[in-house]
Amino acid sequence: MISLALAGLCAWRGRVLARREPRDFGIAAWFVAAIWWTAVAVVEVIGYLAPAHVRPTLLVVLSVAPFSVVVPAGLLILAGLGPRRRKRGSLTTAAIVLLGVGLGVGPFVALALTTTHHPAAMVLAGGLLALCSTLGGWFLVFGTYSWWWLRRPARPAPAAVIVLGAGLIAGEIGPLLANRLDAARLAWTTLAPTALLIPSGGQGADEPRPEGEAMAEYLIAHGVPARAIRPETVSTTTEENLRCSADILRHEGVRGHVLVVTSNFHAPRAALLSRRVGLDADAIGAPTALPALPAAMVREFAAVVVSNRRLHALLLIPLGALTAALVVALGLP
Repeated sequence: MISLALAGLCAWRGRVLARREPRDFGIAAWFVAAIWWTAVAVVEVIGYLAPAHVRPTLLVVLSVAPFSVVVPAGLLILAGLGPRRRKRGSLTTAAIVLLGVGLGVGPFVALALTTTHHPAAMVLAGGLLALCSTLGGWFLVFGTYSWWWLRRPARPAPAAVIVLGAGLIAGEIGPLLANRLDAARLAWTTLAPTALLIPSGGQGADEPRPEGEAMAEYLIAHGVPARAIRPETVSTTTEENLRCSADILRHEGVRGHVLVVTSNFHAPRAALLSRRVGLDADAIGAPTALPALPAAMVREFAAVVVSNRRLHALLLIPLGALTAALVVALGLP
């Protein structure tokens, strides 16, 4: 009952944060904590009802399942075996694939080790469970936040629409960036035809001109009047996109909430960064080609974990406690 009460408390806290500030990454952490305490409650019930000889197996399965290790493992493998990665044949490719395979196989190796009942094997099993559960737990927080954010409707009548840049192909707009620009043009037309439209992107080392310049040309060629466009051409990262666009808004005297348009895999992190830079913003995502999604999701996952190091470090506490409890439980005769 205590575990279920804690699960309910965590879910309630997540709902409070969601109403206060939907861009708070802690929302997902609280809901994951609710899932974790629910899993603990299930383990407790299994411990009472299951025969003694099957309890270790059930404990291992239940400890890993809530943290969705299969999903990040599959994404890592697909990201490593994607078309671009196959052509490179680099050590990075092999490392990504091996990490995915290891994450997927690790729980089963831990399960096999528990059948030996050897103390050293039990400790190794606990370490594998901790690693797999930690990585899976981090991904579950990331996935929960992404799922939550992408299903939120954008507020109507934004004061401006910011479309985030992506790499140019031989100085021209590629398919991914075209999807973003088309989504931004549609949002501008339907939600805020009098709003400012800011195509944001500087010039990369391998680009002959700034992305914002090419984006502005594309928008004008597709029917957006030049007077509505204020290109931003100096940024090199997503955070700089947003900061520099905010400077343009202040210079133009534009106030009110804004709409950030990017790719669907990138929208949740763009929302997090908009909060960091002080923009009152919603973020929406344009469709992305399916073959490109695994690698994109892995990059976004890594970026979000790095930028939220403290929050993810806190997740190690309950995961470590669960692993320690499992090692003790599995070591019982």
